[in-house]
Amino acid sequence: MKKDKPTVEMSTSLIFDQVNKADAFMGEKFSLGLSTLGMNVATAVASAKGKVWTVQTEVEGLLAALRNKYTRNITFQWSTFSFVGQLTSVSARYTMFSVSGRPIRAQVSLRLRQEMDPTLLQSWYQAFDDAFSGASSNLERPE
Repeated sequence: MKKDKPTVEMSTSLIFDQVNKADAFMGEKFSLGLSTLGMNVATAVASAKGKVWTVQTEVEGLLAALRNKYTRNITFQWSTFSFVGQLTSVSARYTMFSVSGRPIRAQVSLRLRQEMDPTLLQSWYQAFDDAFSGASSNLERPE
């Protein structure tokens, strides 16, 4: 009888941020004498002209990856830890908009599933603990 390979599921939230203080908080309305971090706000607004500040492209790209069976296989990399798996769920929530109505901050929740070679499972747990938890982990391990 053939046993199925064990699977590991990972859920994470990502924050996408394209906030331009001048655009998001109506910086062009400030007086010319006001400065932020040593830079005049009027200068910051002028230098940002032509750039579109939005996270919509990145968010919609992740949502589209879920819809296409050929783009669901992804790698999540954090330091030396990598999780190679299939994207099973994506949800997004825009949390901030510019004064012109463009989404400039979003929280995206991902769920990935990875099939594991049973002989490599313990080393995978160790790599996870090393990357995310230090001495202890809340990672659920099968008995």
